Amino acid sequence: MEMVFTPARMKLLWLAVILETINIAMTERRPKVRTAAHYWLLVDGEDYPEVCYRAGIEPEYLRRKLRTRLKLSDRLPQERSLGR
Repeated sequence: MEMVFTPARMKLLWLAVILETINIAMTERRPKVRTAAHYWLLVDGEDYPEVCYRAGIEPEYLRRKLRTRLKLSDRLPQERSLGR
C-alpha cells in the first residue's frame, strides 16, 4: 500500500521534527547534541523558520516560549554573553 502524504500528514511530520528537537534540548545527556538542539531552536537554526511554518507554528512565538521553558543553566554561552 502506497503512503499518501496529505497536507495534514505533512504538517504532523514537521511538528514531530520540532517536538523531537525540543525533547532532545530538554533531556539529552550528551552536551554536544543538547547544545546543537538548543542552537537550532533558540539561536540560528538555518531551516528553523521553514520547519515552523510547515508545522503551522509562528517561529518567533515558539522561540519566546522555549526561552522561558528551558533551564537557564542549559542556555548557550553565546546567549549568556549577550545578556539574554
